[in-house]
Amino acid sequence: MERACFICLLSIINDTKKRDIMSITATGHSLKMIVNFLDPKQSTKPVIEDTPLKKLIPIGPVDMPFERTSPESVGISSSYIESFLREVARDRVINMHSVLILKDGKVICDAVFGAQLANVAKHTFSACKSIVSLAIGMLYDEGILSLDEKISDIFEKECPSMSRFKTKQVTVENLLTMQSGMSFSESDSITRKDWLSECLSSGIKGEPGKVFSYNSLNTYLLGAIVAKKAGVSLSEFLEEKLFSPLHIKDYYWEKCPDGREKGGWGLYIKPEDMAKIGMLIMNGGIWDGERIISKKYVDLATSPHAKVPKSYGRYNYGYQIWVGRDINSFLFNGMLGQNTIGFKDNGILIVTNGGDSFNFQQSEYFEIVNRYFGGRFRDKAEENKRAEKSLEAYIKSLSDYNKVETAKTDFSIFTGKILVPDDPRAVSTGLLPNLLQVIENNYTAGIKSITISNRKDMLEIIYEENNNYNRFNVGLSKPEVCVLKFGNQRYHAAVQGKITSNEDDIPVLKIKIDFLETPCTRIIKLFHMGESMILRQDEMPGKNYVLGNIEEIQSGKNLLGFAIGNIDEEYIEYRINRIFSPEIKLKQL
Repeated sequence: MERACFICLLSIINDTKKRDIMSITATGHSLKMIVNFLDPKQSTKPVIEDTPLKKLIPIGPVDMPFERTSPESVGISSSYIESFLREVARDRVINMHSVLILKDGKVICDAVFGAQLANVAKHTFSACKSIVSLAIGMLYDEGILSLDEKISDIFEKECPSMSRFKTKQVTVENLLTMQSGMSFSESDSITRKDWLSECLSSGIKGEPGKVFSYNSLNTYLLGAIVAKKAGVSLSEFLEEKLFSPLHIKDYYWEKCPDGREKGGWGLYIKPEDMAKIGMLIMNGGIWDGERIISKKYVDLATSPHAKVPKSYGRYNYGYQIWVGRDINSFLFNGMLGQNTIGFKDNGILIVTNGGDSFNFQQSEYFEIVNRYFGGRFRDKAEENKRAEKSLEAYIKSLSDYNKVETAKTDFSIFTGKILVPDDPRAVSTGLLPNLLQVIENNYTAGIKSITISNRKDMLEIIYEENNNYNRFNVGLSKPEVCVLKFGNQRYHAAVQGKITSNEDDIPVLKIKIDFLETPCTRIIKLFHMGESMILRQDEMPGKNYVLGNIEEIQSGKNLLGFAIGNIDEEYIEYRINRIFSPEIKLKQL
């Protein structure tokens, strides 16, 4: 049963590859939830009922944006940038959403792909860990915090007396370098309310400071340390010390059930604002002539302190910041394609968001970006207006919002109908991608009906679940941007649709919904079968991400690896397919 719990949890906030044995209590809670999750004939019942509010950040430009200039003015040819974009775009596995390239603090490329938008706050996942490190550095600079301070001393009142012997050797630096050995982890956290107590009571595996073991709860604890030492929340501290000085206004950090920022994930911030933080590192802690953080701490944070297994990728680990092994670079790295890379020797900073199916630096993107931007460039390249215009045109072509209107299509066979499920598996099928359901602890109670109407140059869909109601337009030539609501969570989404047919010439209405703040896309296909329809849903990233990690789980030298080792892979794939790619029969009312 443990293997079922982990397969599901693999698709969440967890960037980790190595798992510790969960506590018996946490395991029991997880199994209770996962039994629901993996059964397509019942809706998931979350262990923790409270769903933290996700703030909806307005779409719009950042305050005090970077200067724009041509690549040639800073020593790079426009054709070189275009070649990079074309190579990234060709690799569908990378599934790039946006690329922002700066050289010497000036933007030379700002590209979005498909239905994505550049001025939307993005969920950074683990890339925000590096920002928590900067908060620690500010306390360090002020002499408020020592890196060798013990967490049992910092939380003397909060740390249970019976647990002090476990944590007495764990220091702030151990947390920064992912070498604390703390066993309370991401998978445990979705079933527990008091994260601080669980962290402080956690078992410690091995000797702190000796072994790298990636665990996002290390970062949560660092955020809690900032709040403890500063006397304000992590967000309030960063607002005064970092975000306000850098003119970063549109952001939100999700909170855990105990009211503290999650720390290791949960930050929504616009790509260009993320670039400001990257440039702060590039400039050694100085922003607009003002010192924000000491060069001493920046150098410490971007130097290797923990040797990371090569299976993770091309980087070792500093203080919550990844450090290039072969190239003088640093990386803020979030799962599924959220990356900020700084090349210190040539002044290039690249911020990307995507929707791939990889952990850490396993994507081919890292080989591509290092190959293009890991070397040296001239101070200035020869002006080439033709190449500049070609780059501009190519960037424009990448966006679906610039598409020329297509010929009118007859949607009448799909419209004017109310479709209701005629299938018991409908109780586990919803509009919000499963990945986001688990991340946000916000599960569907099952599809109730789908209504399709014609609205001039677009379709209108009413997708009603037993606990959610969404009414939205579907763009037919260009994406239509809307807000979708699930419980108390709201998401910016871009929706577009078209009619096609399958290999048997059965008409298919295909609707693609990009959840713009996230890596996630929901794909809906309605197959017209005469008096009934078949609903097929899929999502990206989804089943491929989970199934791609099965072999790794089976080889794990822990309880999870042992439990899953003798389970037939075809059975696992069958169960995952039923959850992530359901097929439901619908009938007309």
